[in-house]
Amino acid sequence: MGAGVDYALTDKFVVGAQYRYYDFGSEHYEVAEPFNDRDQNVKLNTVGINLSYKF
Repeated sequence: MGAGVDYALTDKFVVGAQYRYYDFGSEHYEVAEPFNDRDQNVKLNTVGINLSYKF
């Protein structure tokens, strides 16, 4: 899931930005003693910018 925008600076250059959200779910890990069991929930947010040139 995400969103992005682009803006034409000139007829050749375009600048843009995007946001993305990733949810990889959760997982439970059971391990042998003396270690502890672990729950892991992985979510990631990213933001990117770009500059494009049109030929």
